[in-house]
Amino acid sequence: MGHTVLVGLEDFVRGVQVATDPAPRTVSDSEAGAMRFALQSVFKKGASPSEDQIAESFVNAVNEYSMCRGYVAGLSRYRYQKNDSSRAKVDAVTLYRPSDAPRRKGVPDWAHILLYIEFKKGGTELDPFDDDDSDNPEASADRRTAARAQLIAYTHNVFLYQYRDALYSLFVNGREFRILRWDRSGVIATKKHDYVKDPRPLLEFFAYFEVLSDVQQGIDCTATLLAPTSKAYKLMDDFARANTSDMPHADKTEISPLDTTSSPPTPPASPPPVPSEDLSTTADTPSAVAYQGSAFGTRQRTKQATQMRSDTPAPADDSGQPEDDEDYLDETEDPEGGVERVFQYVRDKFRASIDRPFLVGKPIFFSTSMFGRGTRGYVALDELAEVEGDGEVPATSILSDATPSPTRASSVIGQKRAYEDMADSTADAGTHALREDEGSVTESESESGVFRHHRHYRVVVLDVCLPFTEIASSTQLVRLIYQCIYTHSLAYEHCDVLHRDVSAGNVIIRPQLTEIQGRPGWTKVAWTGILTDWELAKVVPKDGSKQTAKQPERTGTWQFMSVAYVQDHPAPVTVADELESFFHVTLFYAVRLIRTNIPNVEAFVVNYFDSYSPGAGRLGRVCSDTKTHIITTGSLFAHSLDIRFYLDKKRENKKLNELLGRWLELFRARYAVRKWERQSSGEQESGPAGTSLGSNGLIDGLLLPTREPT
Repeated sequence: MGHTVLVGLEDFVRGVQVATDPAPRTVSDSEAGAMRFALQSVFKKGASPSEDQIAESFVNAVNEYSMCRGYVAGLSRYRYQKNDSSRAKVDAVTLYRPSDAPRRKGVPDWAHILLYIEFKKGGTELDPFDDDDSDNPEASADRRTAARAQLIAYTHNVFLYQYRDALYSLFVNGREFRILRWDRSGVIATKKHDYVKDPRPLLEFFAYFEVLSDVQQGIDCTATLLAPTSKAYKLMDDFARANTSDMPHADKTEISPLDTTSSPPTPPASPPPVPSEDLSTTADTPSAVAYQGSAFGTRQRTKQATQMRSDTPAPADDSGQPEDDEDYLDETEDPEGGVERVFQYVRDKFRASIDRPFLVGKPIFFSTSMFGRGTRGYVALDELAEVEGDGEVPATSILSDATPSPTRASSVIGQKRAYEDMADSTADAGTHALREDEGSVTESESESGVFRHHRHYRVVVLDVCLPFTEIASSTQLVRLIYQCIYTHSLAYEHCDVLHRDVSAGNVIIRPQLTEIQGRPGWTKVAWTGILTDWELAKVVPKDGSKQTAKQPERTGTWQFMSVAYVQDHPAPVTVADELESFFHVTLFYAVRLIRTNIPNVEAFVVNYFDSYSPGAGRLGRVCSDTKTHIITTGSLFAHSLDIRFYLDKKRENKKLNELLGRWLELFRARYAVRKWERQSSGEQESGPAGTSLGSNGLIDGLLLPTREPT
């Protein structure tokens, strides 16, 4: 992981804990004595209590002795939350506010967990951290690594279900405990302390935690959790219902005009069929869907929904005032023409997103890593949101939420190398983190020794796009990739900007409507390839001045980086590197979506895109042998297989095969020139450790096939 900083308890209190108002209460001697007595009965001489026994004693102590006033503790060790797709069972004690405690005993409520306590029965073999090595505190033994992974998984799930900047947790291993503070940069862990012998530090932490505000606990208060009784909550349910005005999104589908005179429709039992294309075709076959019924669109439904519910007052607080001011829901305006239609897939995605009661429902995509940017994306319903003075955000849009702030772990970790005083270790927001699992970091932060500051931001965009996995033919794939490459060329030629993260996740499909000439009111769905996520883009000089990399990490997504860029690290990304990345993206989708002779596609994807070889010298790692061989030799030949694509079982997909072959010829020429230039200058070509690029452009010492491209 490489994201841990280890500090003593006193250093944690002085440098990590924040000032509170009111100040934490003083733990009395009687409280400490009562806690010591309760725990010593579990850890009596010669006893070896189980995890369950330790956890149960903690729950009783927290609830009966009011260790953390204003909170209740619950056990949820063997049952998972009903709507949790991960089916995670918190093998721990979880703290809630009394009003938010789960009604079902033994079931976690991820949306309301404020602190969790993980228990182990004791012993060094179950401790995820090593107090004897402060510079590298992450223990590497299998069971200790598994314990740390368990903590990360629990923390990630809390961050996924909630909007958070940080989270506190406790790790209890037998009679020793640690305090942990998590954020997107890493985790700050205290050194272990015997709480049975001396429970005062544990009690003082609970006294501190109970006076923390929501913000100080790490809750992101810029997002609001909706009550099921609120108008906005019910409005989201209304928007999720099927609507006969919704349009299919398949490329080249023809859409009929709507009848705008009818009354609001009754949702059909099932949505209209969506035409699709056979994966074996190379030509896009248009189809038509004609609709009967009303043009009762999104905004009209909004007005009806809010009007119907405006007579129901919101629950009142102690002052007698409604808890939520939702007047903004009544301020919707009709779009030009009075009708707003959406594609079926937009409403389907929104419907799928509201399984839990958040303002935008559950994310349609999210980071699978606890550390890094923590990006989440939603299909959002935002009736009248002002964004930097640009006006209204449409009823359906995409909202992207990335990396909470402040990331105190990054600040503390950054100072750890020359640690003297952590009192000033508040996090200054810096540059955005380079992505890990979604993206952009290829060298882990542990390899580079750099822990990044993060700043939280949200972006709202109009278009709800489709992933490239919706592609139904090789013709579609090539056309959409070409449009992305053309966008890339315009950005470079006219704006001197390089994208620097061309990857499979950053190419998407935008369906839009075009008029059909000679058929008034009829439109056709047209798919456009979009190159998205330009936050790592950079202006590059064209005046011949030398460009240098300013970050120690490689920028981009490992699976789609060019072989040359990996070998030349830390040289900056070039246009040639980005064009090679487009080839890798094309091949990635082709082997997954188009008929091919590869017997095990999953194994090929892992071998080509995910794998790597140890690098020689300063290189930590280089691209996989398969990827390096195919690119440098210009031959789509791997593991004794001449990779080909097909239209069906008998017919070869000649156009796609020829295109990939011509593309590879250009890359072979590039690497031949690179090799000649380096040989002329006396420089050794970079390759895996203990190898070099031989006379055939291959890596000597590796059992790679040799074949001239066809």
